[in-house]
Amino acid sequence: MPLDTDLQARFSSLLQQHRGIVLKVASSYCRDRDDRDELAQEIAAQLWRAFPSYAPGRRFSTWMYRIALKVAISDLRGRSRMPGEPIALDAVVDRIADPLAHDPVREQQVRALYAFIAQQPCK
Repeated sequence: MPLDTDLQARFSSLLQQHRGIVLKVASSYCRDRDDRDELAQEIAAQLWRAFPSYAPGRRFSTWMYRIALKVAISDLRGRSRMPGEPIALDAVVDRIADPLAHDPVREQQVRALYAFIAQQPCK
């Protein structure tokens, strides 16, 4: 088995060569820059943990892509389970009861649409 420094050097070299894969996957699954950076770090950490199982006869890019994709999907699932910002029930009820009361621009657009429809000849 190679020395840990040899393993680290080999991993770093391969990761550097194929870093575009990590960045592409992270960008595909995260819009926010901080989230992308965090996901890219998590992908790199998982790649490092799995690196001893990498078989050098196989294409590194394919192996890397599969792991990156699994980490990204797992991250996405975890984020979708996390609760978002709490919303006051009263605000939701008010908006449902009178959706135009909170949006004067939309209210004006709806009135203009009704006026236009009223001017159209009946067929």
